[in-house]
Amino acid sequence: MELRKILNNKLFSNGVWLYVLQAFNTIIPLTTLPYITRVLGAEQYGVFSKLLNIVLYAQAIVEYGFNLTGAKKMAVAQDSKQWNKIFTRVLVSKILLLGISLFFIGIFMLIYPLSKNELIVFLILLTIIFAETIKQTWIFHGLQEMKFITIVTVISRLISVLLIFLLVKNDDDIYLYSSLYAVTYLLIGILSSCIVRYKFKIKLERVNCLEIRQELKEGWYLFTSAASSKIFAGIGITILTFTVSDTQIGMYSAIQKIPYM
Repeated sequence: MELRKILNNKLFSNGVWLYVLQAFNTIIPLTTLPYITRVLGAEQYGVFSKLLNIVLYAQAIVEYGFNLTGAKKMAVAQDSKQWNKIFTRVLVSKILLLGISLFFIGIFMLIYPLSKNELIVFLILLTIIFAETIKQTWIFHGLQEMKFITIVTVISRLISVLLIFLLVKNDDDIYLYSSLYAVTYLLIGILSSCIVRYKFKIKLERVNCLEIRQELKEGWYLFTSAASSKIFAGIGITILTFTVSDTQIGMYSAIQKIPYM
């Protein structure tokens, strides 16, 4: 009886789903890394890595601190009307931050002219930023419904990984690999939005500029902390982008992703 009570406890089940999600997000990249670095080669993987690094900086801007501040607000909200208000404030804030991130990307493109090959890869990877804008994982955290986002993430990543092994065969497939990598984020964003709308019945409400300003103000300190972590995590590739060849960047990036034993 005690075991059944524990298994039926929502906090326990959400903890299990969260561990499954974290384990999956750790294991999957390690299964594809040896294959994709061998197939694409160091140079093309370097192109992919340096451009993804820039995209992840922009993603951090859009993500802001909502994964914590938004989740906390959803957890203490009393009814669906409050859910709608919180959802709208966060979504509108993300759209505003998307515009800011695209502005900084424009600056990057001015100071670092891209070749045709790099530009195509970059435009494909920019899908990740738009996916982050519509991704609603913070709602699942707040409502303690981690099973939904775990299932969505696992399905999306499995589809992507399967197609990578089936379709990416040589270094000419960098566009295809970039697309399959980015589509994972897009699927998570779309599916999570659909669940939020049709399962939890959360919808848009009217908000004003002062509410958006307050939302951004409340998430500022968490944003600066998370952004600092991402900047330090990617600073090596950022420096190498302006100093060495794509081949060297590819080798560095591959080694960086290998976990310490």
